[in-house]
Amino acid sequence: ASLATATATGFIMVPLYLAYIPADIYGFWLAAGYFLVLMTTCDPGLAVVLQQKVAAAYGQRNMALVGAHIGSGLFLSAIVCSLVLLAGVTLASWVPSLVGVTSPDAARILSLSFSFAIGGTALALFSFSISAINQGLQSSWAASGVVLLVNVVSSALTAVMLIKGLGVQAIAIGTMVAGGASTLAQATYLILRLRVERCPISLSN
Repeated sequence: ASLATATATGFIMVPLYLAYIPADIYGFWLAAGYFLVLMTTCDPGLAVVLQQKVAAAYGQRNMALVGAHIGSGLFLSAIVCSLVLLAGVTLASWVPSLVGVTSPDAARILSLSFSFAIGGTALALFSFSISAINQGLQSSWAASGVVLLVNVVSSALTAVMLIKGLGVQAIAIGTMVAGGASTLAQATYLILRLRVERCPISLSN
């Protein structure tokens, strides 16, 4: 369902990008997207390992160990995401020149948009870890539902901002909103689930 939604969203959103964003700015944004993708490769696969460990401990009904895996996993994930955010914000001022922007106004817009997008990327990476925990707790339906809902809402918000004239910044803000909303929703479900399971979070493993 998530893949189908992402595909459908792409078919809808790309024509909007082309209609409401100047071709040169959109081209620069696509080039800058390379650096965003590069930032996501900083993820060491923590979410996958976290899901496996939580699932194994939960299968044994060892809630103390589940809480320890969650605590240590989220702590490490927060460090990784903070490093991604720091690197991205530092890189933001260099991105315009790296992709060949010469106009000061275009450079300012691109740099600001990149900063918003890198914030959303860092939040999305953190939400992946929380989602992995939820899946490890055998709640894949909840994790997938959050992703589906966030994709739809953030796309709708981006479309509105494009029509309002925000240009490429609409994409960046939409990315940040999606990352923040996904993190909040996944975390809310996790907190409620841990209360039901009476599972305290700890950093000892």
